[in-house]
Amino acid sequence: MIVFLGLALSGVARGQAVTATPITTASPTPSPTAAPCERIRLGPPTLPAGSVGVAYNQAIGATPLRIYNWSGASLPPGLFLSHTSNQLSYNSGILSGRPTTAGTFTFTVTAAYGVCTGSISYTLLVGPAPTPTVTSTVTPTPTAFPKVHPLRTPRVVPFRPPIT
Repeated sequence: MIVFLGLALSGVARGQAVTATPITTASPTPSPTAAPCERIRLGPPTLPAGSVGVAYNQAIGATPLRIYNWSGASLPPGLFLSHTSNQLSYNSGILSGRPTTAGTFTFTVTAAYGVCTGSISYTLLVGPAPTPTVTSTVTPTPTAFPKVHPLRTPRVVPFRPPIT
């Protein structure tokens, strides 16, 4: 018998078939058990309402403090979920954008740290676009000119340059 790369080879001769049998000298190692996950809590419990076309910006935080990967399923049209702008503080996600459709939207936000995840379900009311406020100002009538009777035509005097 010949041992090659941990295999016992038998029948090694010219023209004969070769069979390989693994050599096991150690007991199999047990697979490592995963550490239990800490409970990831997300908040706030509710979100403020938004309006179509109006900028929306809401932070969503997670505890314990870790660097999380954030994801959102079925977000309202026009809104996006991203990390905070501070690269050292990913324990907050930012729901931001400009909603494009009015309605009531239910969606889920998830924060993941390794194999541990925490989720929260939100219902967000997006109202119609606000109506623009129109203000008008009344221009006062100039009082520097005398009133002209409607039946009289004002006399036009041609311009003559001064003689010097």
